[in-house]
Amino acid sequence: SSYATGDTLYASSANTLSKLSKPSEKAIFTMNSSGLPTWKVPKYGAFHDDTASQTTTANTPTTSTYNNTDYSDGVSICTPTSRITVNTDGLYNIQFSIQFTNSNASIDDVAVWLRVNGNNVADTTSWSAIPSKHAGIDGSLIMALNVFYEFTANDYFELVWMTVNGTTSITTIPESTVAPIYPASPWVILTVSDNIAA
Repeated sequence: SSYATGDTLYASSANTLSKLSKPSEKAIFTMNSSGLPTWKVPKYGAFHDDTASQTTTANTPTTSTYNNTDYSDGVSICTPTSRITVNTDGLYNIQFSIQFTNSNASIDDVAVWLRVNGNNVADTTSWSAIPSKHAGIDGSLIMALNVFYEFTANDYFELVWMTVNGTTSITTIPESTVAPIYPASPWVILTVSDNIAA
């Protein structure tokens, strides 16, 4: 056999050596379900939306959108821009943070859940109570969590949010221009990766 730099020799059976050729791109060295070594090319995406705000009416499920791709390989924004598509089978970790603001003097409850290929995913809803407006400042809260989901190639998913009273929006808080200096808080930040299982 001939070998290239980076190829790996392994025992494929008793007294038998086999060659695992090096991958053509960066990959993770792992093991398949048969107990044999293999390369896994990670798929990932990082996205955010930093437009001013997104509003909705009370008790109306609404999908969050994305207008910026920070990193991407095999995971991408599609049409409409609320949809994130994966091009490879795998178990993915979906992590997100959503910046909520409430313009009302009463607390408002909001919910966020996962929808895949147009269908709500069971047991993925999270609820938060958004603080009321105080001293002329809208109440605010960031909901942040992660969900595991096993996708098939070309599946898409969406994050869906809902406000009970209709007084909460998802809002980008702009960066400061005077001290103290801090960067903007986009209304949604989403990261997706499949480097969980072979």
